[in-house]
Amino acid sequence: MLKAKKNQDARPEGRRKEEAMKLCDKIQTARKRAGLSQVDLADAMGVSRQSVSKWETGVSQS
Repeated sequence: MLKAKKNQDARPEGRRKEEAMKLCDKIQTARKRAGLSQVDLADAMGVSRQSVSKWETGVSQS
């Protein structure tokens, strides 16, 4: 049986915390890949453009 190194996170995905893509980055990347503006995404989700901006900058906690 192999043991995880002491300096590595024992997460199932095998990534260290600092290497994992943040949710705010995932949202922005997915939006851009879909060719949507913040306004387009906000309209599709029924929220304000400012909410989308906060999600993408990591300001919003919920």
